[in-house]
Amino acid sequence: IKPSRKSVGFSFLTYGSNPILITGDYSVLDSYSIALNDSTDYHMKNAASINIGFEYITLSNTPVRVGLIYKNSPFQVIKPSTEITVGSSKTFENLIIDLSLGFTSNQFSYPDLFPVENDIRPDLDRVSESTFKSVLSIKYTL
Repeated sequence: IKPSRKSVGFSFLTYGSNPILITGDYSVLDSYSIALNDSTDYHMKNAASINIGFEYITLSNTPVRVGLIYKNSPFQVIKPSTEITVGSSKTFENLIIDLSLGFTSNQFSYPDLFPVENDIRPDLDRVSESTFKSVLSIKYTL
């Protein structure tokens, strides 16, 4: 069974010679269970996400985008994550080049992959994970 998702969002454009577009979204993924081949049911908790973004058009007609994404995981052992995004695009007659970047950093505990006998450290190691994403899109219209 696919879990259901409920979302609500907004979009607001400010007034002025250089307006700013402000958008936001709140989504909730309902809890659900997964039955695997070993007949074990894995229960996933509700997962929510909040997205906020701003787009500003500069005097040279170049958009500058900044966003923030906060989401928690349906897995109980994974902590919520926050992602910071930036982007821009440039148009050259029929060619549009769009670049976006995203960065997130997360920490979680994980069992030691190489345990040592008589080790006095705690059972779980702290893992720090950082992710950097980049997307380049090129569009040409005839």
